[in-house]
Amino acid sequence: MYKKITHTITEEHFAHPMAMEIKKLVDKLIKPKAIDPVTSAQLNVALQQYFTTFVNNMHNIITNMSDSNAMRSAENAAYTDIISLGSILNPYYGTDVINNITKMLTTFVSDFSLFLASAYKTKSISYVNFQNGTNNLATNISYYLNKVNSNWDHDAIFNIFMKAVPAWILLANAIANNNNADAIANQNVINGLFFAGQPDGTPGLSTIMYNGIVQQFA
Repeated sequence: MYKKITHTITEEHFAHPMAMEIKKLVDKLIKPKAIDPVTSAQLNVALQQYFTTFVNNMHNIITNMSDSNAMRSAENAAYTDIISLGSILNPYYGTDVINNITKMLTTFVSDFSLFLASAYKTKSISYVNFQNGTNNLATNISYYLNKVNSNWDHDAIFNIFMKAVPAWILLANAIANNNNADAIANQNVINGLFFAGQPDGTPGLSTIMYNGIVQQFA
């Protein structure tokens, strides 16, 4: 005897707080003409230079942590350079996408600087005291970038920031204690994470973003 059976399936999905916003922004992606070899080379150089500057700005903030005025100047320079990322991404992504990426980086620099200034005064420059700031940045920016461009690998970007922030804190400790060897070692780690490439062969963030844009708009 034939009997029709109806099933009701309930699905639960993780609701990221930015999910709806990201969906709207992804729909607004600008589709440029195919990237020619000259444009591709220029994009690669621009991203390498940008993240080199970003790393240098973070280094300047750390080296000036004992002087509030100098540290504030270093922060302002970092904010100005973060905005310049928009000119690199502008041919490929809408204004809202650019604003959200630069806002996340700016918020991190601000939060990290506040943490560092306080930590230096109390002589407690400890990663544990900035763990939430690290998790927030790594989680939000890796999720967002991956949704904007699926070629920007979530795990690779997440791991870069989860490694970079402790390295910046160790760098600050090394500088505060005049430990030049540790300062150089941690600066090398940071350079590898953002533009030079990591010892295990994982590319730096500049290369990940470059490859992702070329793949998305090829």
